[in-house]
Amino acid sequence: MITRHFVSELKQLPFMLGKLIGGVMTVIGFTGGIFVITRKPDQSLSAIITFFAAGILGICIFILSSKLLEKQVNRDINSAPEQKDQTQVNIISWMTFSILIAIFLLITYIIIK
Repeated sequence: MITRHFVSELKQLPFMLGKLIGGVMTVIGFTGGIFVITRKPDQSLSAIITFFAAGILGICIFILSSKLLEKQVNRDINSAPEQKDQTQVNIISWMTFSILIAIFLLITYIIIK
């Protein structure tokens, strides 16, 4: 059961990463474009268009990845686990998440001290 869930999430990973990359491209593209327009005098039109094109491309990648992820999730719903198995997977996921948070806080504490 856990192996099947792991494989299912592994198949969704490229689409999640696509959404992440698309979002980052959008933020960087539009932020960079606005920064260039407002802070740097006499910038060429190609520099401004490059940033905004990256932002628009980021939006397109995000939307495409989102639609593909939705299709993948719909395929995986057909093989949905039983309630008992789903609860076990949720517990494992939350425990892993909690451990990662604790490690992050510990490292942050050590760096700050």
